[in-house]
Amino acid sequence: MVIDDCAPYPSSHEYAMTSMYRTIRWAARCRELKREGRHCSVLFQGSLYEDLRRKNIEELIDIGFDDMQWVVSASGTKEICTG
Repeated sequence: MVIDDCAPYPSSHEYAMTSMYRTIRWAARCRELKREGRHCSVLFQGSLYEDLRRKNIEELIDIGFDDMQWVVSASGTKEICTG
């Protein structure tokens, strides 16, 4: 699992974007360093901002991972769906 920079809720668009791009950089490094036989998974991010979520999904799909997960955060609750 790629370690992500989890932005607090609520976050401004700018803060969430900075957090998202930091996670994308970490994800790219983790993918490059992945050892043979190891599983590499990542969480989609973007807070509650649709434009950031879409951008994050596009970037992470381009990097390529064995598994991707979606984290939904609303009203202080979180759900993780594997897909």
